[in-house]
Amino acid sequence: MTRRELNLAIFEGTADGVLWQPRLETWIGHHRHCGTMPDRFRDLDDLGIYDKLRCSVRYAANAGLGEYNEPDDIEKITETPDPLHVIETVRIPEGELRTVHRNALRDGQVVNRRIEKHPVTTVADLRVLTALVERRRFRSSPDVFRQVADAVGHRTEPTIGLRGDGFTDLIKWGAGLEGAYYLLADHPAEVDAYMDACSRSDDRKLDAAIELADGWLGARRIDLEVWTDNPRAEGLYRSRGFRPEGSRPASG
Repeated sequence: MTRRELNLAIFEGTADGVLWQPRLETWIGHHRHCGTMPDRFRDLDDLGIYDKLRCSVRYAANAGLGEYNEPDDIEKITETPDPLHVIETVRIPEGELRTVHRNALRDGQVVNRRIEKHPVTTVADLRVLTALVERRRFRSSPDVFRQVADAVGHRTEPTIGLRGDGFTDLIKWGAGLEGAYYLLADHPAEVDAYMDACSRSDDRKLDAAIELADGWLGARRIDLEVWTDNPRAEGLYRSRGFRPEGSRPASG
């Protein structure tokens, strides 16, 4: 059985083995960037490294949905005022959001980057973020999916990644942990409006994913996983005809 066949068997609930799918993309990218790739992998491409380790591909095979904005009126500006900082500004008619990133340097090379100042610091900023979420649109791209499937071959079955919870995104990329909870406490109606916009965006992405699988690829089965404490996502999936088959303990 190939790794792709085992991957499909797991989705279908008929597997009798375990598929090893480590998250190697960051590790590979880091060592290529720094010139520190171990000798036994140095002359291999990414898929060659997976083959050397006899493992399957995970996120490197995530393809098939294209994202665009409607209306397409978003202006993006990137500034580098000094080696330690990158400032990204996103501007739409409703306003602008400004994110300040701080680089982590080693021997003059950027090895990591974190958000030093989140873009959403006021309720007005949250309304701009909500307007950006409302613009998100998705289209199925069967040709892209097939190209990736052909490239990874026997190693895996390409998958489609859906977004995480909107409030988690607000914490990670929008306002930070403290800022997100202050907004929730002080402006619950605006946070609800943002979450509703995220739900509508999720609806559009899920519909595009179903169109890709069912309308273009002739899928035998569409398999989803959702945290049991995420009723919004569970409700979205149920509204599209999905039904729970069971649950498993969380890892780690």
